[in-house]
Amino acid sequence: MKNKLAIGTVQFGLDYGISNDSGTVQLDEIKKILSEATLNSIEFIDTAKAYGTSEHKLGKLDMSIFKLITKLVNLENINNDIEDSLCKLNINTLYAVLIHDFNTFILNQQSYNDYKSSEHHINKVDKIGFSLNKISELEYLFANNIDFDIVQVPYNLLDQRFEVYFEELNSRNVEIHTRSVFLQGLFFIDINKVPNNLQKLVFPLQKIHFLANSNNISVGKLALNFVALNRYISKVVIGVTSIEELELNIEAMKETEKVRSLYKHLLDLKIDDENLVLPMNWNKNG
Repeated sequence: MKNKLAIGTVQFGLDYGISNDSGTVQLDEIKKILSEATLNSIEFIDTAKAYGTSEHKLGKLDMSIFKLITKLVNLENINNDIEDSLCKLNINTLYAVLIHDFNTFILNQQSYNDYKSSEHHINKVDKIGFSLNKISELEYLFANNIDFDIVQVPYNLLDQRFEVYFEELNSRNVEIHTRSVFLQGLFFIDINKVPNNLQKLVFPLQKIHFLANSNNISVGKLALNFVALNRYISKVVIGVTSIEELELNIEAMKETEKVRSLYKHLLDLKIDDENLVLPMNWNKNG
């Protein structure tokens, strides 16, 4: 049985995440992570051209057994950019390519449309779609009848904004992947150490910790299984910095039934304010 987890690789190439104090992941550790992923039927690897040296590091290892997803920022020459990623990753085809920056897409819609119907797409990329941050972006795609096969969106205990459109996406045969399951590690931070610009999240974070403690389950297990329980989500992308971290997340997936009994309570944790749940807006708070 295939695992619902997918490995996010931003930490492979960048020092990323509010709770990450170990820097980028070294190649030897990446090799161990991917070996553990294989043993546990995790087949999807999510990367991006914007993730520093991530693609380059992955390309030093055997990626032929995985389904690779990468992301593009520049849409002026999609063919060349995809070929560059294929070269760095040392593979011949990609499972999917996601448009990483929606504003760039708005300015280059014709380039996207041309590529979607191109021979290069048919021969090199199984699916093409979008990595989105805002509900307004998805609504734009719907309103303008943009053709896409896959979407990646943030989704977690606090950020449930996109859930209202999951059924619609499923009806259109759009594959749904989610990220930010731990809200960049914010769920694990000591409540007393929450940054000043995120103080409005202290009470919701306290509620998460209370629910976890009172039901004898870790915050990580609570957060991960909440997302995995959504029937419309195909893959849950998690960033890992060590094999131990991956092992913990794999073990966490065994607590599905315990979290299922709390599911209705967890739905009530949602926050719709994008200034609070979108990390890209955190520096605007305060």
